[in-house]
Amino acid sequence: MRRDKRRFSFGVFFTLFFMILNPIWGQTVVGKISRVGLEPFSVEVYEKGNKVVIGDNKTGNLYFYDCTTLSERGSVHIGTEILQMVIDEVSGKIYATCEAPPSLITKIAVVDAKTETFIRYLDEGSWWGGYWLQPDGFVMDSELRKLYALHIEGLTQIDMDTDEETNVPGFGGGGIEAIGINPVTHEIFVVRRFEVYLAIINGKTLEKTIINGLHGAALGVNWRENKIYLATGGGVGVPFYIYDRNSGITTTIYADNDALHWAYNSTSNQMHTSAEVNRISTIIDGSTDSFFNVELDGSTTGVAVRYETNHVYYAGRDFIAVMEGTSKNVQRIPVDNPSASHGGIIVQDIAVNQSNGRIFVINDGYSLNFVTVIQDNKSIMEEKNPPFGSFDTPIHGSTVASSIAVSGWALDDSGVIHVKIYRGQGSQLIYIGDATMVEGARPDVAAAYPQYPNNTRAGWGYMMLTNFLPNGGNGTFTLCAIATDTVGKTTTLGTKTIICDNANTVKPFGAIDTPTQGGTASGSSFINWGWVLTPQPNCIPTDGSTINVYVDGVSLSHPTYNLYRSDIASLFPNYCNSNGAVGYFSLDTTAFENGVHTLQWTATDNAGNTDGIGSRYFMIQNVGGGSVQTEQSQNFKFNSQQISNVPIDYHSPLRFRRGYDKTGNMKAIPQTDKGISLLKIRELERIELHLTENEYFVKGFLFSGDRLLPLPIGSTLKNASFSWMPGPGFVGEYRFVFIIRDLSGNITRKNLTVNIMPKFSKQE
Repeated sequence: MRRDKRRFSFGVFFTLFFMILNPIWGQTVVGKISRVGLEPFSVEVYEKGNKVVIGDNKTGNLYFYDCTTLSERGSVHIGTEILQMVIDEVSGKIYATCEAPPSLITKIAVVDAKTETFIRYLDEGSWWGGYWLQPDGFVMDSELRKLYALHIEGLTQIDMDTDEETNVPGFGGGGIEAIGINPVTHEIFVVRRFEVYLAIINGKTLEKTIINGLHGAALGVNWRENKIYLATGGGVGVPFYIYDRNSGITTTIYADNDALHWAYNSTSNQMHTSAEVNRISTIIDGSTDSFFNVELDGSTTGVAVRYETNHVYYAGRDFIAVMEGTSKNVQRIPVDNPSASHGGIIVQDIAVNQSNGRIFVINDGYSLNFVTVIQDNKSIMEEKNPPFGSFDTPIHGSTVASSIAVSGWALDDSGVIHVKIYRGQGSQLIYIGDATMVEGARPDVAAAYPQYPNNTRAGWGYMMLTNFLPNGGNGTFTLCAIATDTVGKTTTLGTKTIICDNANTVKPFGAIDTPTQGGTASGSSFINWGWVLTPQPNCIPTDGSTINVYVDGVSLSHPTYNLYRSDIASLFPNYCNSNGAVGYFSLDTTAFENGVHTLQWTATDNAGNTDGIGSRYFMIQNVGGGSVQTEQSQNFKFNSQQISNVPIDYHSPLRFRRGYDKTGNMKAIPQTDKGISLLKIRELERIELHLTENEYFVKGFLFSGDRLLPLPIGSTLKNASFSWMPGPGFVGEYRFVFIIRDLSGNITRKNLTVNIMPKFSKQE
């Protein structure tokens, strides 16, 4: 939801008492995005493309920057007064208000955030002023693919797939102040100050319901409780109204606050107001309607939430305030602004990258030519202790062969920077490689240690080809894992003794060479190199027809095989394929979204022996992002409480197959009396699930405690089929829920618990 950020400030900003939780809090300024003459009027994040977009009033350009490196990615000209902007994560479209050339009538510019190119102007707003939006004038219904623009002459519905504009009847003649939406019920709420009523519009039919007696200049929505909050901006003695859509009851509270902007924190179920002239933010409990006020260090219009950490951000002229959502504790981050003591028009805005925690703040768009960038960290703890964690697999004393997953987890009060794998003991350690810290690999650890930074990346994994160990990978070896934190403190997470028996294995083995572990791939023809051998006397067919390339658990095709490489031929002589072990595959990375993916080859020899080859994580990074929108990446509006109310499907069991046989029969997974399907697999083992017949749509989530997370890295949900090839680092219990709506509109859920066991045990 965007804000009209222009505000007149009266007089001097007086410094008030400011509560600081801890002198060492987790939030830090990591940089500024600046240009000569920049007048930043709006900022928004395109998370799929890892881009931040800044609207520059001076040039009339949208500037694109990388959220991580802050390097410029491109720009496009649309027009000045770029005051409000919203981005559709599904299509990558930006909708931004601007004074479009040559007439300078306010229009909505549509821009492709993936390619940084202009698409069109929308100009069906009021005939004399175009789309002059009200404060917070954009609201989006991602599921129904509709955008609503509230302007001074009415309300327009925009189809985000076609950009077709539809005037919503009954909203002409001015007096329209604010708009909000409940993305769960698909109802839009519009408040009219002069006619003193709240209008409720059905997003599917555009039918309107009128609730008389309510008015306001700002509107917020708590979609969990289905409540609407109205503020008039009146200050002392002027009420806030809370309308319960379910019961029809209106509650009046007096917070003595002149706020004109709302932000809903779904993590803590609280509404937060901005702090206007009176410099206080009101926080209202969504369940009880009780409230408290928090004094800030000045006036703010920008307010936004990072849901994962439960942190609320406020933009002031010369400060940024950060509040823990469930407390009155506030941290002040100073921003140098010589104009902060003067009155005048102020432009403020905040954009949050929910994925990586980057916060982009416009403190004073007229006076400051930069956007402040903050890293939102989960920890508010002072660095005191070394890392801690666990070394989980392989099992101590197990017999292994070929490729094995070396895995565990690590956390630290300042953050873990790496986990290194060695062989040997004591001072005689020989480096093997760096493990990858894998997002979402250990939801059990994330739930157990919610206060630690990067707790969702606690899981680490390394794929080790034991054939490269001394003596051809035969004998007894000791592995050691050492974690290091951001200040250089180290901890030995543990040691594992393994018995390698490659001399007696019969399965194919090999490795992937490119992309490198954790490396980056891009373009439509990235060359994925690897090599495959199988023990004598068996052979791999030289046409590569029994080698398959998998990305995120889905088979793509076969590589070109039977190429010579001297190092492989020398290391592994006298194998059937020694002089032609190498292959390559041309991977079209543009068919995938930007982000982390898994890649694995599988190989079958002429005796029917099959095994996986070199599972690894890699990053796809294309300018503008990938062309395919997978179902699990969409911005679905669900929470665990809502899902718990969806009935369980006890009648049609989940069906699955494991491994690499794409034609094998699907087997039913039995359910418990609580409707949970239980499945056990080994590390690195692929599974494929058939979820339903004749689906309308299917959505999937992973649980961490009672929190909903996206489906894990290495998985694909498409056409009611869920494929998952867990990479190194995934071990233990994983709880899934799949929401299914059939063609009749009936919604049910299926619960699945997958228990991933170590690949090798002591008996093998």
